[in-house]
Amino acid sequence: MSNNTIYLPKNLSEALKILNNSKEKVLPLAGGTTLLLNPTEKFSYIELDGLNLDYIKSDKNNLSIGAMTTIGQLAAWPQSARYWNGLIRECTLTIASTPNRNMITAGGNIVGLRPWSALAGVLLLLDGKIITARGKNYTAKEFFSKLPKTILGKNIVTKIRIPLNDKDLIGKWKKFSLTETDYPILSMGILYKLKNKNTIENIKIVATGLTILPQRFIKTERMLKNKQLTDNIIKLLTKSLQNEAVIGADIRVAAEYKREILGAIFKDILP
Repeated sequence: MSNNTIYLPKNLSEALKILNNSKEKVLPLAGGTTLLLNPTEKFSYIELDGLNLDYIKSDKNNLSIGAMTTIGQLAAWPQSARYWNGLIRECTLTIASTPNRNMITAGGNIVGLRPWSALAGVLLLLDGKIITARGKNYTAKEFFSKLPKTILGKNIVTKIRIPLNDKDLIGKWKKFSLTETDYPILSMGILYKLKNKNTIENIKIVATGLTILPQRFIKTERMLKNKQLTDNIIKLLTKSLQNEAVIGADIRVAAEYKREILGAIFKDILP
C-alpha cells in the first residue's frame, strides 16, 4: 500500500473529477476486499466511504440500495426476509463469512465480479437497475452483458434500484461450495409464480460462478412456462438447463462436474 495514493473526495462531483482528470490508474475503493486479495496492485484509489452511499430505502414502487451498503447490512435488513420469499436474505447469507460480509459492499459485489458475486444474479432475477454518478441507468441485463468495469469506464456506481411490483413472487437461492464459507463452485436462483400446486406459471432462472458473468436461462424458462412438474418434465428441463449453460475454466473442478451440480441444484430448488 505504500505505493498507492488514496484520494478522499468530499462529494461525488469531486470523485468524478479525480477519476476523469488523473493521469494515473485510479479505481473507486468500496469495501476493500479486492485490495486485500491483490495488495501489490500499483493503482491509486478514490475512497467512497463518507459520500452517503450506505443506505437501504423502500417505498411502494422501488427498493433502493446505496452502493456502499455492505452485504452484512443487506442480510440484517428486516425487509430482506419479507420480499420475494426472503430471496435477498438467502442470497446475501451465501456470500463469504460474517466478517467479510461486513466489508463487501453491494457496489463492489456487482462491479468487481468474483465467484462469490451472487448479488449480480439476484439483480438479473429481479430486473434491477444500476445507477451511476453520471446519471446513467443500466438494466441488469445490460450491466452484466460484459465485464461491468468495461461498461462503467470512468464512472461510479452509486445505487441499485429494484422494482417492488412483483415482491410477492417466490424466490429461492442456493450455493454449492466445498465448505460453508468457501468460494462457491456455483450458485443458482429462481423466481417464480405458481398457477396451482404443481404448475409454474412463470419462472426466471439464473446462475453465478459458471463464468465470471451471471447467466440467465431463457430457453429453459420458456420450456417450463405453464408446465406441470412431473418427473419426466423435470428430467427434460434439467437436460435443457445443462445444455444451455456456458461454463468457463475453473482450476478447482472440471466443466462437466459443474454441469452435473447445476442440474442437481436446479432439481433441489424447484417447488
